[in-house]
This record gives sequence, C-alpha cells and structure tokens, in this order.
Amino acid sequence: MNNPIHASMTAMRIQKIDHYTLRTEHIEATRQFLEEVAGLRVGPRPAFQFPGY
Repeated sequence: MNNPIHASMTAMRIQKIDHYTLRTEHIEATRQFLEEVAGLRVGPRPAFQFPGY
C-alpha cells in the first residue's frame, strides 16, 4: 500500500544505544546471545534488588 506519510520520511541511522530493558526468564542465555550474536557488551548497572546485567 502506498502511504504518503512513509513516502516523505527518510531513514534514521542508529548511532548508539545507551540502555534498554529486556525481561527474560533465561538471563544467562539471553546475555550470551546478545553478546555473541548482536555484538553488545555488558555495561555499568546500578545495584538493583533484582538480577540483571
């Protein structure tokens, strides 16, 4: 379908992701996937009272 709103938009390039939230029951497998497949790395994290990276 031809959408005039989308036709006038230009692509925005992602330069940096500072942080995001992802909930999972498989935290180690998710961390491993994001590091090995997506090329992300673990960064600083406050001492929350729940597990995470």
